Amino acid sequence: MNVVRFRYFLFFAVILLSLTVPLNLSARYNRIAGVTMGTTSGFALKELEVYPQKKPISGVLKDKNGNTMRGTPMVLGKSLTQSVAFAQNIENWKTIQNNGFNTIRVCWVDPYYIDRSKSGWTVAEVLPYLDKCVENATATGMNLIINYHNVGAQQNYDKTYQFTLENEFWTAVAPRYKNNDLVYYEPANEPTFTMSDYLKPEFKTNYLKLYTIIRTLAPERQILFFSFNGITQEIIKVVDHYSPQIDWTHTAVGYHMYNSTTSEHIRTVMAYHPVICTEWFYDHLSKLPGNEFIKRVDGFKLNAQTLEELGSGWVDWRDWGDVTLNELVDTVITDARAKNYWWGQPVAGIKATGIGLSDKKIELVSGKSKKLEAFVYPALAENQQIIWNSSNTKLVTVSETGLVKAVSSRDATATITAKTEDGSFASSCEVIIRFEGR
Repeated sequence: MNVVRFRYFLFFAVILLSLTVPLNLSARYNRIAGVTMGTTSGFALKELEVYPQKKPISGVLKDKNGNTMRGTPMVLGKSLTQSVAFAQNIENWKTIQNNGFNTIRVCWVDPYYIDRSKSGWTVAEVLPYLDKCVENATATGMNLIINYHNVGAQQNYDKTYQFTLENEFWTAVAPRYKNNDLVYYEPANEPTFTMSDYLKPEFKTNYLKLYTIIRTLAPERQILFFSFNGITQEIIKVVDHYSPQIDWTHTAVGYHMYNSTTSEHIRTVMAYHPVICTEWFYDHLSKLPGNEFIKRVDGFKLNAQTLEELGSGWVDWRDWGDVTLNELVDTVITDARAKNYWWGQPVAGIKATGIGLSDKKIELVSGKSKKLEAFVYPALAENQQIIWNSSNTKLVTVSETGLVKAVSSRDATATITAKTEDGSFASSCEVIIRFEGR
């Protein structure tokens, strides 16, 4: 009888253990994600209970080729003639592509002007310009995010949350490109700056109606939803609140790298859903009045580095009338190469068209060194070789990797030149040497 009892005991113990293991896994998953069960600071309990049995759709939005999306905006607007011409010219798309970027975020900004009683295109009038952008995307193979671009519209203008013009726009646009797998839809840019607005029943109802229109008219297109104006803790609660009504196989959380110095909250969202950053702005602009929302996130000077550390796709931002690409090409690529987060690889057949140099003038005390960074334009040019030269090696030397060393025994000035092997494009840096010896 003792043996029989022991066998029964062992049988029931195994059954009990099998029932408790999933609960322990759920709790462990919960701790890893940084979410507390039973509170409003994280995702709902019902969602967490499913995840141990079914792997969540999480991480980052990738394009159809499985690549991280990196890009820059182009702007369409009736009064922005130069910006429109820039977006329509396919050569600008090729330039961006040849510098290591695969995504364009086309922003229709007339809703911003219309709200302020200024002139803007109607939906019907902007469609031919969108068609040309889609044509350029198709010809180059680049990803295209179509963005209805207003700023805080539902907070300041559409105070009853009707999304009237958004509905009109997407009713026309969503079916128009529904079969183009290079195209992504971003329904509304930063619709409100107040996170609690997202949780108001009337806001949520009408915002989800807009989502349903797009989803119904273009079932296979990815929707970049929310376009939050920051990565504060409140975004977790908002996403959780909407989550049951969202088709996460064709939806990603859009966010902007503003108003917080930490990425921890977007990391929490990434544990459950795909994400993409559709805006970040440059650190040197954070000093300007009104730009306090621009933050260094996780201690990195450029948000691009933070986003590369996260593994998140991203699009930078610039003023609507800026078509120079200076910051995208010079600032980002120089920083990425200097700090070893550069993602680009040379492409056969792309010829050099110029060269960039990190410094135009430096000062060195004799005996000291400084590394200069040079890179070929475009950034994906096949031949990346740089030839370095000093105008006077008795004053200053330079290594084949751009390490400059002052060797003069007196105050002096010399020039360091970097030249591309392909095409002999050159750029120079003046070196002022201070001799502090006897």
